This record gives sequence, structure tokens and C-alpha cells, in this order.
Amino acid sequence: MWQRIVCVLFITLGIHIGRSQAQVNDIFQVNDGKKEVYPNLNRYLKVYEDTSNALTFKEIASQSFQKNFVPHAKYPKKFQYKYTYWGKITLQNNISFKDDWILHIGGRNSVVEVFIPQKNGQTIVQKTGVMVPVSQKSINEAILSLMALHLPYQVTQTIYLKITVSDRRAPKFDLELFDLQNYNDELRWESLFQGLFQGVFWIMILYNLVIYFTTRDRTYIFYSSYMFFISFYFLYFHGFIREYFIPEHPEIDNFLWIIAVSMMSALYYGFMRVFLHTRDIIPRVDPLVRFYIGFRLVLIPIELIYYAISPNFPLMNTISLISGGVDAVFSLYLFIVLYRTGSVTARYFILGALSLNLAVIGGVFLYSYSRFVYSLVYQGGASLEVLLFSLGLGYKIRATEQEKRRAQSDLIEQLHQNERLQREHTQELENKVLERTAKVQQQKEEILTQAENLKEAVEQLNVKNVELEQTNKHITDSINYARRIQQALLCDQSEVVRNFKEAFVFLSPKDIVSGDFYWFNEDIFAYKNEPLGSQTMAPPIYEEDEDNAKRLHPRVKVLIAADGTGHGVPGAFMTVMGQNLLDEIILNQKITEPSQILYELDYRLTKTLQNTKTDHQKQINDGMDVAILALDEVARKVYFSGAKNPFWYVRDGQIHQVKGSKFPIGSRQYRTSKVFETFTMDMQEGDRYYIFTDGFQDQFGGTSGRKYMRKYFRNFLLEISKEPMTTQKQLLETELRDWQGDNQQTDDILIMGVRV
Repeated sequence: MWQRIVCVLFITLGIHIGRSQAQVNDIFQVNDGKKEVYPNLNRYLKVYEDTSNALTFKEIASQSFQKNFVPHAKYPKKFQYKYTYWGKITLQNNISFKDDWILHIGGRNSVVEVFIPQKNGQTIVQKTGVMVPVSQKSINEAILSLMALHLPYQVTQTIYLKITVSDRRAPKFDLELFDLQNYNDELRWESLFQGLFQGVFWIMILYNLVIYFTTRDRTYIFYSSYMFFISFYFLYFHGFIREYFIPEHPEIDNFLWIIAVSMMSALYYGFMRVFLHTRDIIPRVDPLVRFYIGFRLVLIPIELIYYAISPNFPLMNTISLISGGVDAVFSLYLFIVLYRTGSVTARYFILGALSLNLAVIGGVFLYSYSRFVYSLVYQGGASLEVLLFSLGLGYKIRATEQEKRRAQSDLIEQLHQNERLQREHTQELENKVLERTAKVQQQKEEILTQAENLKEAVEQLNVKNVELEQTNKHITDSINYARRIQQALLCDQSEVVRNFKEAFVFLSPKDIVSGDFYWFNEDIFAYKNEPLGSQTMAPPIYEEDEDNAKRLHPRVKVLIAADGTGHGVPGAFMTVMGQNLLDEIILNQKITEPSQILYELDYRLTKTLQNTKTDHQKQINDGMDVAILALDEVARKVYFSGAKNPFWYVRDGQIHQVKGSKFPIGSRQYRTSKVFETFTMDMQEGDRYYIFTDGFQDQFGGTSGRKYMRKYFRNFLLEISKEPMTTQKQLLETELRDWQGDNQQTDDILIMGVRV
């Protein structure tokens, strides 16, 4: 009897202990205070699939419903995006000094609702997920589904989770418990790293934009845009776009991802085309590159429209992976083609692109291990690519500058050679004349007896004349070549016309090469230190560290007409010198205030010529007359300063004159200090501005063979000013031709006109 009673007691006790142990195993115990992350909480999670998508928390939390939950590890099916999934987990905090935690739900779930029943019968409801606005979250985190969790000491807390998706990604539970302090520390490190990366990239972007607006080289706008979208992609990848720029509109985030990925590819190939000049070095492959760029750009609106109609992130991700694979194969093909060209810049490009491609491939294998490590590798590859691209750009700039210097050196050498040939020709002519004169005198005395010798001498003279004609033709050909080089150094006239509403440049050299020249540049990057025109005297030169130069606003357009001493070959020497000095003063020293340009030009030209002696040991007093017009279309201001040459403008049907200084540039014959002043006026719509040299008004012609004169030139400009600028140029050419008639051209002619 007693044995049966004892047996029943032991069986009952065993059942009770087993149930208690099962209940303990269903509760996750937080015991280790030094542990920073508690992973794999899915062992304690139970789930339920709601195929109706209609169950409420009240129904789910009822006692009778609890038997429907299944342990996550034993759930037999894969989660499907079209159903709602409920999760249930019980936690107990056994650490007395730590009760604030962060619960990581896992996955990229669209919306996660967290229900925390309280002892007073109330329920705390929180939201998280990639499609939940920041205002509804307890933690502003775009990538991870996190929620702040308060676990009092030794209090058992049951938590219910509800997952729904809207972009067809599979729902996922991957529960982890984070220490709050450790999470905040990691977040700070990630933000610091991204801040450094983004800071470096944005400095590079802005620097290359400045170069673009200074040089108008399309290479730099493509390079800056490519770096912008790399930076933009990593802001998206780390969630900063969603967290700080569109916190209440997370649905836009995936659209930005589609744009960033495709634009990076399109701009990568666009930069390659303009940087390497693929049209020239691989002309057969370049059309294929242009087609692929167009294909990637057309793909962007197609993907955006499709995703807007039917959000399907897995499909978009698959398309992105396929596109990336095509990019990799196409890039490898281009690397091979470019390498075979032997171009140094192409090899810089290949090394940079390979560094990024290898980083992406390595990152793909590391992504499943750690998103942070993947990002480090990817960003390291991107940084190395940008570094190598920048080195390639630097090499290209150096090569271009060396080529320009070689062209200038060739021009100067050619001009020296032409001058030497001309001197030899002249000397040879003089010698021949003396020789023939002596023979003629001798033949006069012996005319009767030396008739046969005279005939022979005449024949020899004819042969020499043929030789001289050939020599003269060689000299003329050389001067023509010098003219082509001079034209290459001058700014293209179409560049002047393109930068104004209307404009013309009328340049007519007296000889093959011209002593008159023009200079133009627009969008000069400059600084503004003090009111323009407030100072008429300037220091004779600007040192490197001096900052008192007069400079106009950014985007100022500088137009210069200059008349150098002489014409032909001597005048051409002066144009080369003037062009180089203006490049140094305006482009390098950034001096754009007209009177200051004249002071600096006068100083530099005088210094260059002051030690040069003529054959009679006298100093050269050569120089030039200059008119400088600066137009600030932002401030709507016009600035003028002239050295002997004036400035005319037509406004409201009347022509007005602004005189230049009485002093020329160069020439040391003046005992008083030279003074150049800047005239300033407001720019008005429809104004016509003219600067010129004295060649047109000094041309001889007409019925009486007199000069055209400045008065008639001024009246003629007023008469034709209402016509379009292109028509004005044609009328000036016709007037000059009719006036000149059979007379030779007196001097080089240069007239420039613009309308604003």
C-alpha cells in the first residue's frame, strides 16, 4: 500500500518538475552583464502565420490562441511576403544594473509592430521597419529593424511581434539583443568613418567643380558627377539619406537607390570617354560605349515606373546584379582595348577602375559576414579609384601644358628663322645689285668689244632672278606658316561670338601676319577686394603674396584689342609677347580690373624691352596701344581702360565716346608717370560696345586719296549699329573695300563689337 502511494508521489513530482523545466526553457534569461550582444534568440521564439492578414493583437494574445504558436526552429514552411507573421518571445533580465536594451528584429521587413503587455492591463505598441517613418519609431535607424526595450530587473516580459511586407521581400525573424551603450559606441564609430569618407569625397567634388567652371573642360564635370553619385550611394547604403533627408518618406529610398546605381554606371563610362578621348584612340569601340551609356540612362525611368506600379525589390535587386555583371564584363573588354593603345592616361584609368571592381568582388563575398566590413572594402576601392583617376588627370594637365609650351617655342623659332631668311635675302639682293652695277659700268666702256660678254651676263642675271623668286616663295611660305601658328594662339572668334548675345571680330592684317591682336576670356575666377575704380595709381608690379590688386566679380568677361608697334613679322613678335603677358597677368595673377591690367602690362613690357639695344646702341621705345573692356553680367557693370585707344558705345540711338589714357603701353620716352584710369558704367539691355585699333580710320582711299578719319568712322558705326552684329561686320568689310579701292592697305585693322 505504502509503496503505491510513494510511486504515485514520485510520478506526480516528475511531471511537475518537467513542466517547470519546459517553462524555464521557453524564457530567455539575460544573465551576463559583460556580454554586449545576445545573438540567436530565435531559439526562444514562437511564430504564427496569419494567412487572412486580419487577426488583431487582442485575438493573438488571448490565452486560447497560444497553442497555435509554433517554435521558430520547427516551423516547416518558408515565410511568404503575402502573409502576416506573428512572433512571441519571453525575456527575463537577471542583471540588476542594466535594464535598457535594444531588440534587433532582423531582416529588411517593411513594417514591424511590437506589442508589450503591461501588468496594469495596458499594452505598449512600438513600430520599426524600413518603411516606417522616423516619427513613429523609437530609434532612428534606416537599415536595421530596432526598438528600444526596457527590461526591469527579474521581471518576466512577453513580447509579441507582427511583420508585414509591401515590397515582396520575404519576412524574416533574426532576433538579437544589444547592449544600449555598446550600440551607441558602434553607431558613433560608423558615423565618424562615414563623415571622414564623405568629407574627403566632397572636397574632391567641389575642387573639380571649381576647375570645371574655370576651364570649361567637360572632364571635370563628369568626374565630379561620378564622385557625387558614389558618395550618394554610400549615404543610401548606410541609411543616412532616409534618416536625415527623407525621414517621413521612406518609400522614396528605393527609388533613389535605382537612380544612384544606374547613374554611377552611366557617368563612369561618360567620364572615361571625355578623359581618354575614346573617339580618337578607339574610334571603332566608342559608338558601342555611347550606346551603352544611353541604354543605362533609358533603363532608369523604366525601372522607376515599374517599381512605382508594382513594388518588387527582389526583382529590382536581381536586375541590379545582372547590370553589375554586364558592367564588369563590358569594362574588362574595354580595359583590354584601352591597354593595347599604349596610352599612359588609359593605364591610370584601368588601374583605378580595377581597384574598384576588385573591391566590389571582394565585398560581395564579405557581405554575408558583415555589412560594415563590406562597406569598408567597397569604400576603400572607391577611394583608391578616385586617387588613381586624380593622378591620371594631373598627368594629362602636365602633358597639355608641355604641348602648349612646345607650340609657343616653335612659333618663336619660326619667326626668328623668317627674320634671318629675310635679312639674308636683302643682303644677297644688295650684293647682286652692286655686282651687276659694276659689270654694267665696265660693259659700257667695252660695249663694242664686250657685246658677247654682256649677253652672257644677262643670261646669268635671269638665272639668279629665278633663284631669288624661289627664295622669296620659300620666305612667303614660312610667313604663311607663322600666320597659322599666330591664329592658333589667338582665341577663336567663334568663342567671342558664343559668349555674347551678338558679337563680331573684324581682323584684317596689312601683311600676312598681324601686329594687331585681340584677347578674350570669360568666367575668370577672381576676387573682389575694394570698390572698383577708387584707385588710379598702382604699384609697378604685384608680388606673389600681395593682395591689393583690383579684381572684379566672378564670371567677368575680359575683351582686349591691342595694336603693337609695326606690322608684319616685327608686329607678330609683339603680339606673341603681348599674348603671353596677358595670359600671365589675367589667368595666372587673376587681375581683371582694366587699369590694373594696363599698369602691369606696361611694367612687364617695359622691363622686357629696356635692356634690348638697337644696332646704334639706343633703347627700344616700342610698345602698343590697348583698349580693355570688362563686362560683369552678374553685377550688370561695364569697366573700361585704354592706353591711347578709346571705347565707343551706342545707347538710345546715340554714340558715346570714352577716351583712353594719352600714354601707350611700353615706350620709356615719357618723363612723367603714366596714369591709367578705369571708367565704370551700368550695363543696359540693347547696348552696343566697340573697341578697335587705328587701322580703319587711317586707311587712305576715296576719290582724293585721303585718310578715312575717325569722325567718319564714328558716324558710320552709329549708322550701322541698329543692324545685327554679323551684318555690321559685313558692312564694315564692304565699306573698307569700297574706300580703299586700288590703294594698298595702310595698317593692320581690328574692330570688335558686342551687344548685351
